[in-house]
Amino acid sequence: MRQVDTAWIVIDHFRRQTDKGLEEEKAKIMALEAFKDLRYDGSQYF
Repeated sequence: MRQVDTAWIVIDHFRRQTDKGLEEEKAKIMALEAFKDLRYDGSQYF
């Protein structure tokens, strides 16, 4: 899977959460937090 595909999956996940009632601003914050955790080797991003 390419890095951009991973990013779109994360974004789409949180967009779908807004369809279920999650506030858009909170979804944006949660998506950004999820991107912070996307690392390998402990120091490099995916």
